Amino acid sequence: MVENREIFSFSSNLKNLLVINVSYLPFQAGKEKASNFAVIKDLKGTEYPHGAIHINNDSVSCYYGDLECFGSFKTIDSIKIKITEDVSSPWIKVDPTKGIIQIVLETDIDLERYSPFNEKLKREGNMLKVVIE
Repeated sequence: MVENREIFSFSSNLKNLLVINVSYLPFQAGKEKASNFAVIKDLKGTEYPHGAIHINNDSVSCYYGDLECFGSFKTIDSIKIKITEDVSSPWIKVDPTKGIIQIVLETDIDLERYSPFNEKLKREGNMLKVVIE
């Protein structure tokens, strides 16, 4: 919240601020298709199959772990997670040689139902009114 005597700015945007944790699961022997990513989960274990895993840059996106990818990649250097337009992580480095990449969202809030609040409000007496610019 930013206050300027009579005007208040509120922002709950999580764009490039979503905290994630990366761990590595053991590779699955005998699997027909090698998997690089597990399905994104949060602290409660809720899966986010529709969350995008951007690889190396924004031109390659994978969903359901990496069962459905748009674009192609030969190596994985860094990833960014995008749950909605306003909820995403910063780019982080990963090492796919350590195992299947498991991404855990460091929250127990259902981010698919999260709506950011970004408003400027002005005090008028005992009321706050939206500032229209």
